[in-house]
Amino acid sequence: AGITIPIVPGLMPVPSRRSLAFMAAMTGATLQPDLARAIEEAPDDDAVRALGVRHCIEQCVELLEAGVPGVHFYTFNRARAPMEILASLRGQQLLTA
Repeated sequence: AGITIPIVPGLMPVPSRRSLAFMAAMTGATLQPDLARAIEEAPDDDAVRALGVRHCIEQCVELLEAGVPGVHFYTFNRARAPMEILASLRGQQLLTA
C-alpha cells in the first residue's frame, strides 16, 4: 500500500457503560456483538471495567503477535486499567520494556 512508517494501533480500555456509550456516540464506533452482549449482561461497572481489561489484553496479544511495533492506550487520565494490561503483557513476555 506504499505505507513506509509504522502504524501504532490505539486501544481504549472500557472504563464504564457510561463512558463507552459516550465514546461510541462521539465516534460512531460499534462493538463486536459478543463484547456488547457481555457488557450489557455485566452486573455493574466494576464488571464492565474487568471485561474491558480482558478484552484489551486479548487485542494487545493478537496485535503484538502479528508484529505491530507497539500499542497506544487512550487512558483519559485513568491509569489503573492500562497498568493492569501492561502487567499482563509483561507477564506473558510480550513487552521488552
